[in-house]
Parts: sequence; C-alpha cells; structure tokens
Amino acid sequence: MKLFAILTVVILATGVFFFTRSKTTPAPVASTPQNFLSATIEKVSGNTVYVDSSGKKYKIKVTDKTNIYGSITALPFALSSATPPQPQKLTIADLKTGIVVNISTKTDLNKNVSDLEVNSISLPFVTTTISGKILSLENDVINLKAPGYRNPADLIDAEKAASLPLEKDYQIKLTAETKVFQTNKEASVSDLQPDMNITVYSDTNVTTTDQITAKYIEIVPAPPSNPAAENPAAQPTLENPASSSPSSN
Repeated sequence: MKLFAILTVVILATGVFFFTRSKTTPAPVASTPQNFLSATIEKVSGNTVYVDSSGKKYKIKVTDKTNIYGSITALPFALSSATPPQPQKLTIADLKTGIVVNISTKTDLNKNVSDLEVNSISLPFVTTTISGKILSLENDVINLKAPGYRNPADLIDAEKAASLPLEKDYQIKLTAETKVFQTNKEASVSDLQPDMNITVYSDTNVTTTDQITAKYIEIVPAPPSNPAAENPAAQPTLENPASSSPSSN
C-alpha cells in the first residue's frame, strides 16, 4: 500500500513537471530572413568592398556573379515613354568611398556575420528633379526657392539630418537645349515668370549641389482661385449668416 502511494506521488510529480515545462518553454519560432540593407561604402580594395550600416561593418567580395546597378533618373510626364527606364550596369570601379548603396544579400543578416555573399549592389534612386517657386530670372539663371533636398548619406546621421535647412535657394542654369513645358505642351523660356511654381529636370544629383543645369522645365498650373479665402469678410458667420446670401429686398 505504501509502495503504491509512493508511485502515485512520483507519477503526479512527473506529470506536473512536464506540463509546467511545456507551458513555460514554447517551441522556438524561426525568424524571417533579412536579405537587404543600405550601407555607406568605406573602402574598396581589389574586388572587396567594405561598408558600414548604422555602425555595423560588413565585407563584400565582388565576383563575376555580383550584379552592380546604377541609378534611375526621372523624365517629365510629357516625355515619359511606356517602357520604364532600366538601370545602367556598372562595375566595381564605379563604387566610390562615401556613397550609399542598397545591397541584396544571399546571407541572412539575422546571423552575426561580417562577410556577406551578395546578389546585387545598387546605387539608390538619384533625385534629379526639383520643384519650387521662381524668385527671379536674370541672365538665363533662375533663382528658385525649394525644399532642401537631402543627400541619403546625410540622413544616416540623425543629428546632422535634423540640422539641415527645410528650404534652400537654388540657381537653375538655362541653356539653348533647355525645353519648357506647360500642361504637357511645349512652351518657351519667355513664359517663365517670378512667383511661378515649376519642376526642373536635370542630369544633376540635386541633393549634392545648389547649382543645377536644367534639361526640362515644367510650369506647374496655379491652383484655382478661392474668392472666399482671399476675402474672409465675404464668408458667412454665426453673427451674420446671411452675409453671403442674396438680399431679400
């Protein structure tokens, strides 16, 4: 009888142990592989590229199977074709210290590794368009007030990014080859006037300079006028709800 009681206690204790263990120790969940990162090139040596991504260092060995692509630039809507532009194929010689690249890896970045096997290295989309208001136009140069376009390399440092101006003045150089469009129809440089809003298309990375040569310029239509907004007194109020209604006399 005593032996039976001891066996019963052992069996119950074992069951409680396994029940508690299975309840408090769930099966591990596999993490989703991470195979993409943006990084700044620190050095290129031979066929090896050294990069930094938010303080983490990686080494990439470039082989004949590594695809290196350039950036894609934009064109005005009036000149856009049905076929989207394709990125230019580059070589390791085009990868320069200090530029930001997007990297597609075969290696799972969740693993603590520093040597990466990669599918491709791509230069990020280059901002070659800029939109703003014409301040002045003199001697074939437009002084344009526009947002302060940011270089991707500057955005990695949060403190530096926060100190960048929200707006800047840009000098837009016009040439004999500069084409002007308005509502998808060709216009002329003489149609450009101060206070107009325009979009400038160039071959220049506008995040790295404020001196831009215009390839195409689109005149942005002015928004429709709102008489009520221009004359707040004409808007109906609670005190005078009939102020905007026709007279009953």
